[in-house]
Amino acid sequence: MKISTNRWRRAQCVAAVIAVALVGDARLCIADEDFMAWTALGFRWEVSEDWRLDFEEAWRFNDDASNFYYEHSDIGILYRGLADWIDIGLNYRAIYDRDDNEWAENRPYLNVDLHGELFGLDVSDRSRFEYRDLDDDDSVWRYRHKLTINRPFEHLAGRIRERARGRVRPYVAHEISLNFEGQTLDWQRVYTGLSILASEHVICDIHYLWQTRRTNGKWESESHVIGTRLTFAF
Repeated sequence: MKISTNRWRRAQCVAAVIAVALVGDARLCIADEDFMAWTALGFRWEVSEDWRLDFEEAWRFNDDASNFYYEHSDIGILYRGLADWIDIGLNYRAIYDRDDNEWAENRPYLNVDLHGELFGLDVSDRSRFEYRDLDDDDSVWRYRHKLTINRPFEHLAGRIRERARGRVRPYVAHEISLNFEGQTLDWQRVYTGLSILASEHVICDIHYLWQTRRTNGKWESESHVIGTRLTFAF
């Protein structure tokens, strides 16, 4: 089902209104702001039609992108054999705190990703269940939910459209984190970006991310993040 340009613009307006409704109250209480840069390098191996192996290294900079404070290594396996609308992934992430020069967290987690098409848009609804084995605190369970909507650049004209068709996908996403201990909403993120299939084996992603954190029941800090990710697929 194709969607007209006008209808797509109306959908963008609706999405913007929803995003404002979700995060607008948080902006009233922000006491601390920061600009960050996050970057990641990933690899994907298609083991078979149903199985895929993933590996990622990521690095993050805070304090106006001047301080290298975080890195992680993430490895996982994805299973797509249950149905064409669901992916199941099991991962392990090791997180290193660069400020303290120590391993800060071991994090195994389970992803359940439901995906399909709605009104001509590709929709992904991902649930993530994490066990956070923290080095300096009690271990906790956490739930993360991320809703992503994307669409190819089919409205571009002429040669640009032909080159971009199926290769460039703008997307928006909203993600929340719920701490099972105390049933508290820790943070939320709003994304907007582009996923670019640079070649058969190279995927580039660039996005802007707005994140706000909640402490003692109040939204007390926010981050503006420029993120990049380069993925090699085999």
